[in-house]
Amino acid sequence: MVFIRNVMERGELWSTPPLPRTENVFLSGFQKYELNEIEPRRQLTIYPFVSTDFDGVGHDTDNKIGTDIYWRPTTNTLLSGTLNPDFGTVESDDVVVNLTAFETFFPEKRTFFLEGQDVFNTSPRSIAQNFSGPSGPMTMLNTRRIGGAARYQVPAGMVVKPTDLSQPTELLGAAKFTGQNGNLRYGALVASEDDSEIRGVLSDGTRANLQATGRDFTIGRLLYEDTSSGGRRSIGWMGTDVSHPDINSTVNAIDAHYFSADQRWVIDGQFMHSDVNGVTGSGFLGDISYTPTQGVQHIVRATYIDDEFDMNDVGFLARNSQMNLDYNFVLTESDVPGITSRTTTISSINQYNTDGRPVQVGQSIGRAWNYLNNDSFDLMFLYLPPRVDDRLGRGTGDFRIPERFNLRSNFSSDPANNLAWSLNLEASQEDLGPKVITSGAGIIWRPNDRFSFDLGLSYTDTEALLVHQGGGSYTSFEAHQWAPRLESNYFISSKQQFRISMQWNSLKAFEDRFWQVDPEKLQRLRPVTNPDNERDDFVISRLTFQARYRWEIAPLSDLFIVYTRGSNLPGNSFFTFQDLFEQAWNDRIVDSFAIKLRYRFGS
Repeated sequence: MVFIRNVMERGELWSTPPLPRTENVFLSGFQKYELNEIEPRRQLTIYPFVSTDFDGVGHDTDNKIGTDIYWRPTTNTLLSGTLNPDFGTVESDDVVVNLTAFETFFPEKRTFFLEGQDVFNTSPRSIAQNFSGPSGPMTMLNTRRIGGAARYQVPAGMVVKPTDLSQPTELLGAAKFTGQNGNLRYGALVASEDDSEIRGVLSDGTRANLQATGRDFTIGRLLYEDTSSGGRRSIGWMGTDVSHPDINSTVNAIDAHYFSADQRWVIDGQFMHSDVNGVTGSGFLGDISYTPTQGVQHIVRATYIDDEFDMNDVGFLARNSQMNLDYNFVLTESDVPGITSRTTTISSINQYNTDGRPVQVGQSIGRAWNYLNNDSFDLMFLYLPPRVDDRLGRGTGDFRIPERFNLRSNFSSDPANNLAWSLNLEASQEDLGPKVITSGAGIIWRPNDRFSFDLGLSYTDTEALLVHQGGGSYTSFEAHQWAPRLESNYFISSKQQFRISMQWNSLKAFEDRFWQVDPEKLQRLRPVTNPDNERDDFVISRLTFQARYRWEIAPLSDLFIVYTRGSNLPGNSFFTFQDLFEQAWNDRIVDSFAIKLRYRFGS
């Protein structure tokens, strides 16, 4: 057992036994305790809930009654289930503007799927916290797919609201079983979606219903671990299956892990195979971490994924067609006079597609300083050699991208102060070469332990934002983007909390130059004249606002009252940014008021 306390006013981590994070000993260094005369008993817990959700845009009311059930037949096993679940709107996703060819990853926030999820992690790359932006982790299980948007077949001439097409699918139920028997750990997850129905408008103005069949998900996991020698050796299997009239997707993987007894070596490997509607593919992930001494770490990541591998029906993979070999060196020094610590990071990115073309290559060096007054500053320089873009054109042709540079710096004041602030600046180059400048600032005010106010602001100025227009034609835009965010928490008492959060992301893009790819020859995009007299200028303005009150009536029993408001303005809304914000608040596409009561019964 270990006891850890984060002493914010000194920027230090106190623990007993003392285990610095730069040391390669952690779990094996814990103090061992033995508890006698403990009589574990079977536990059965039931969480019935009732919820009401009023839609202020559609003027509809949705009432729900359901329950979550947790049963521990032994201390090493847990069976959980949910019937007619209401995952509701108690938390909102980040507002993201993504103009790339890659999907944005959104982390799971639903308690039922988060609990006991660690057994389904087959690789260090499954951890979502290590990734951001439109990339994401490589994970066989992305539970956000379960209950995601239904797959509608919209006939030609029918108009359907985008918000209806993207709305979550109701779940009939889900069940999860996890446990351990000796050295064997296991887990299983099943979930079934309800059929969905939305309304559309035909070309003659008549209304028609559009239906979609729900999907069935099955996930299984086995993991054998041996820690008798002081280290860790394990081998596991995981399989996923998605069943639907239009989808028959199965993915299987074998993973192996080694953690040396001297805590120096950590090796993880994974072989994967997919079969989606008869099309098969395979992939491999290999990670090696070597810590020869305290504060020194070498990390090597190898990846091979063929063109046909696909696990995105229930997992997450930003792209297939990968042959990668990446290296990271991390040096953390805690004995430098005048500062608390200094961290140096050197990285080499070598990522190619299966045709042998470089799609993401670069070398970087960075350093971070933590000062005695608990301020911090970091600086990183990144060099990106020429590469090939094989995704932005969506199959219309690859093109070369010239070498580019990137410089980033961040400063943060002591986070333990009542008033803390941060500044960041990033100067980089777009795919065509011209610069991109991103600047940001943040302020956190905590006058006491019951109230906090966190405000952040980011501004990006882009000279040549490249957007594919179809058929291998591209337009580069001069673009300006504002992205403020706000979160404030007020703890009325130890059991009551009121939280306000808001994010707005607005981009205005003005056409500048026009480009065309050569599908027969791999070269840089060639400039062309304006193909038409229509302006390609566009605006993106998305806003999410949420006010949430939570009252903990009893342990693990809560009352939620949540108001959510959101908007997504049409692309021709050319106003000043101030007017865009005002219009984004007024022209809502989401306006919901929800009340949810969840109460715990059980042993």
